[in-house]
Amino acid sequence: MLRHLRRLVVTALSTLLLVGAFQVAADASGTPRVASVKVRGQNWCASTMRLTWKGVAGATYQVRWASAKARLRSAAPVTVRGRSVNAGPLAGGTSYFQVRALRHGRAGAWSAVRVGRFSSHWPGEPVLSGHGVANGVQFTWGCTQYASRYRVAWSAAPFGKWPETPSYVSGWLPQYARSSTFGVSAVPQSGDHMLGVAYANPVFGQLEAGNPSGGVRHSTGWEPVFPAPPDPGPGDPMRVGTYNVMLNPTDGSRLAAIAANINSHALGVVALQEANDGTAKALVRALGAGWAYVAPGNIAPQQILYRTDVFRAADSGSFYVPNPQTPSLPDLTPWVRLERLASGGQSQPVYVVSAHVTEDGNKSAMDRKRDAGIVAQVLMEGVGRANPAGSPVVLAGDLHYLREPYNDVPGYVEAPPTLVRGGYYDAMAALSKDNIAYQTFNGGNGTTAPRQAPAQSGVAGRSDYVMLKGFRSSNAYVNVANWSLNGLVPSDHNLVYADVTVPFAS
Repeated sequence: MLRHLRRLVVTALSTLLLVGAFQVAADASGTPRVASVKVRGQNWCASTMRLTWKGVAGATYQVRWASAKARLRSAAPVTVRGRSVNAGPLAGGTSYFQVRALRHGRAGAWSAVRVGRFSSHWPGEPVLSGHGVANGVQFTWGCTQYASRYRVAWSAAPFGKWPETPSYVSGWLPQYARSSTFGVSAVPQSGDHMLGVAYANPVFGQLEAGNPSGGVRHSTGWEPVFPAPPDPGPGDPMRVGTYNVMLNPTDGSRLAAIAANINSHALGVVALQEANDGTAKALVRALGAGWAYVAPGNIAPQQILYRTDVFRAADSGSFYVPNPQTPSLPDLTPWVRLERLASGGQSQPVYVVSAHVTEDGNKSAMDRKRDAGIVAQVLMEGVGRANPAGSPVVLAGDLHYLREPYNDVPGYVEAPPTLVRGGYYDAMAALSKDNIAYQTFNGGNGTTAPRQAPAQSGVAGRSDYVMLKGFRSSNAYVNVANWSLNGLVPSDHNLVYADVTVPFAS
């Protein structure tokens, strides 16, 4: 009997101790633990999952989540007033959630861990766009259903043709990412993939959207995005063009159409190629009053025309450059120093050069690149001798740019990037660009030609360039594609022009 009573006393004391212990725990928080936490749905575009739970009277709540259960302790909680939340943005795949109640400033215990998984299906088709930023481009995209990660492949050539292992703007980005920025070199130099602002070459991007079990889908094609050009700054406006007029026309309907093309686009200066002294004289007559030409000599295959009501020719001359097509007959290259008539005291002279880079079609592509680069070096040397004061320069002409095969091999860099690396700026890197999807060589025969078709890449190859030195950038660039006069296409090249700002004298 005594033993039985002792057992009852011990049992009673133990029960009291346990009850006391639970009472102490309850008193420490005074806030019940949240129950019935459930994952109710998902939103791929917002990268969120919807959580609900059973309410606690008079409480607000805290929610925390992480991509791994072990990371929940270090996750920053989010305060919620209602009994549900769209938790996120989440990193995609599997996420872990907990909820706790807050009442009278005291937090209850965290709920049991709940697991949510985004449903995994084949991703939708991603769509990539982009815009230029200073010394770079920013690729952007919207939501792609069932994509838990994104990355952007970039290339210095259309359709990923640059001959290197495919590379990416970044590694895989999370489900909620909507942009990625790619920087280009601020100073043109060997090895930069010819992607600095001054080259006027776009960065081509392609978006990949995927998830761990549903595979990867690519955006259609490759999106060309140009780095943002700087503001041209204050100065004198100038519309300058280049026009390969084909085989020295001197009269007839073709010459009349060439003059109409120049006049209708209100050029102030135009550099001509495949134009002799007779072409220049005939065009000045056809253009009407207010035009003159520089007289480099009868053997010059290039010419320069300018508006006499805007400029006066203060000096002019010429120099020879190599002619790979006919090495025994180097090309005479004319230049002129133009001064603005109504200067207002701030204007400075501008040098204009008309250039034509030829090629030996029997040579390999790489050897033709090398020859063109040599011509560009000689052009820069000739301009330097003519312009010892370092005034602004417009070097315009048919530079016969042969980008393919795409590469950047020292000693085999063609004329335009050679000029850019020598301090020139391609005027197509302008605040606005028109008809860049069309080649500047139109294939016409001087009578009629089929209408030009845009390049599938969105940026066509070019032969004809307006290159600037001593300018901050270019206001506008126009390729006068698909132009004709009464059905007549006057040349196998388009007229190309740029609106530029000649900086004021400092």
